[in-house]
Amino acid sequence: ITIKTIRLGLPSGLTQAIFSSAMIIVQSLTNQFGEQFIAANVITPVEFVGSIMDLCQDRRGVFEDMKDAFVVVDRDYSYLDANASAKNFFPELRLTVKRESIPEQLLHLFQQEEERFVLNERHYVKKVVPIEEKGVIEGYGMLISDIHEQHLLMEELTKEKERAEDANAAKSAFMSTMS
Repeated sequence: ITIKTIRLGLPSGLTQAIFSSAMIIVQSLTNQFGEQFIAANVITPVEFVGSIMDLCQDRRGVFEDMKDAFVVVDRDYSYLDANASAKNFFPELRLTVKRESIPEQLLHLFQQEEERFVLNERHYVKKVVPIEEKGVIEGYGMLISDIHEQHLLMEELTKEKERAEDANAAKSAFMSTMS
């Protein structure tokens, strides 16, 4: 885990790197305060990914280096944050600032019940989870995964299964006429 540091701007113009909360100086001595964040690379078995993502979302985490799109909005569906994949998926997000309205298409995805959808002839699955603090919904996180290849594979498997069933029925018909 790589821990990024906070930088405090002191009245003297100097900055102080803070590596732990125990090092924070009384706020009246500072004129700037940056937020602490952690950059983490998590390697885990597939069955734990959902739990780890839930934990990160509970702590207002954003998944930067993943191919799936991840967007965070507040309870009124105003933009809070998105990873690079989400900004590629919805280029309008590149110009969207915090607390601004999200694009209509993205709002529709947050609010629709269906998990699977098609966009630009590709198949996707989405999961929207509420972000709660002390039992109150403060916002939502949405993960969008491209499942187009899996969809095509399932279509091909379905066609092959139908062909096998037709061949089996033809074989059975032939065998019954032969006997």
